[in-house]
Amino acid sequence: MVCNEIDWNWFFSAVAQSTAAIVGIFGAFIFTKIINNQREFKDQELQIRGLNENADAFINKTKSIYIMWYIYVLFDNYLRGKSEFINKNDVETIVDNLKKDPLYTTLITKSKIIDIFNYFKTHQQEPVFIVVHTVMDQAIILHPKHADENTVNTASDTKMILDSLKVEIQLHIKKSKSFLDEIKENALSSSLIFWSIILTSILFIIGVIYSLHFLPLGKNIEPVVSAHPIVIWNNIFCLKGGLLLTITSIYAIIMGRFLWINQTMKHDNKTKIELEKLTHFIYYSEFFGGLDEE
Repeated sequence: MVCNEIDWNWFFSAVAQSTAAIVGIFGAFIFTKIINNQREFKDQELQIRGLNENADAFINKTKSIYIMWYIYVLFDNYLRGKSEFINKNDVETIVDNLKKDPLYTTLITKSKIIDIFNYFKTHQQEPVFIVVHTVMDQAIILHPKHADENTVNTASDTKMILDSLKVEIQLHIKKSKSFLDEIKENALSSSLIFWSIILTSILFIIGVIYSLHFLPLGKNIEPVVSAHPIVIWNNIFCLKGGLLLTITSIYAIIMGRFLWINQTMKHDNKTKIELEKLTHFIYYSEFFGGLDEE
């Protein structure tokens, strides 16, 4: 069969219908995928809000614990009865021993340890709250029960609270790291969907709209393809051309909207940086900085 024997009306009609069916199948898949991704993206935003709210709760809980007082109680207990260190002025040994607990690495700087150490050399029997008052120059708020007889028991209770809080924060950090890894690549804003929308739109314009613009053709009349401005003008600004242009415009608006939704389902760098902070102990308290090295 040669081209001049083809029924062009049947041919273009078949091409338009077949292409429309293909576009419809791909369009249904694209729309369903984008809607599902949009729902998942909103769930991720809620998870981010939840992680931040939980982190704030941990920070407030940490601030409510007299960690500085607790550390100085332990420091006082450690130094008492260790006159061999005091007599030898062995500051380095004390620093090394204190650093065995991660809390000490950021809580008490070496200069403060030396200050307290030197004070203990001459005031070895002073209670810890007097030492703190002297050395730290009233820079910290002491526990209301610092002078009670149950100081050791109170410090022990504080340690239990801190141990429990440490486990909770570790679990929160693990969740934050896992979630951050999940959103880092912005998988919901898929390049596959992006190109599917672009190529489906091209397929629709060429296979459906362009095919329909030839119809109807008279018998034994060959379709004419021309880029001449007058031909294009006449094809557009007529009843058939106006209808096809309207259909194309509506389709482009719909696909453009879904394309925009797909491209906006990305978590910005600021959000990722804020989540990255949640994966470090020091974010929850300066006292926990050493735990990041574990």
